[in-house]
Amino acid sequence: MAVKNKIKFTPGETLESWAERVYCFELEYARHEISLGKNPDEVLEQMSKRITEKMMHPIREQIRNNPPAFDVEESRKRYTEIMSAHKKY
Repeated sequence: MAVKNKIKFTPGETLESWAERVYCFELEYARHEISLGKNPDEVLEQMSKRITEKMMHPIREQIRNNPPAFDVEESRKRYTEIMSAHKKY
């Protein structure tokens, strides 16, 4: 049985649901790889990297598609005000 390393985030899915699906998928994939005789330590290291990438993907997509509105000058002004207030004490 060949296991394909493909799983996709469903728009609107909660991160908790996505995490559970990723966990189940990657666990099964790792078991399959180990059953083929691959080094368990290498399989686990690869699995951890894949889980991290898969969990970060929807977050990166959200940021990429909806960049936060950020006013650099306003932020700089607020920072200066806050730091000036701390220096007085």
